[in-house]
Amino acid sequence: MKTTRRVDQQKAAERLKEAGKLTRFGQLRRMAGFTQQEIAAKSGSTQAYIYRLESDPEQIWKTSLRKAKALADVLGCAIDDFLTDVQ
Repeated sequence: MKTTRRVDQQKAAERLKEAGKLTRFGQLRRMAGFTQQEIAAKSGSTQAYIYRLESDPEQIWKTSLRKAKALADVLGCAIDDFLTDVQ
């Protein structure tokens, strides 16, 4: 009997990001030492929202100023710091 292992897409995405595919926001989060869950709780967001910000550079431009300010406050940076994405 062949056993198939279900791939956890979120864990797979985390491994890809750790390999250098983080958005600028994701890099700032990691440099600040927060997990996605921690920054979500501190900023009043969800972990899924933080994941989207880190996996898609366009998402940061779609967020409200209120959310961006809350995230910047938690990270201890200016909003501008994560609006410029890196490749």
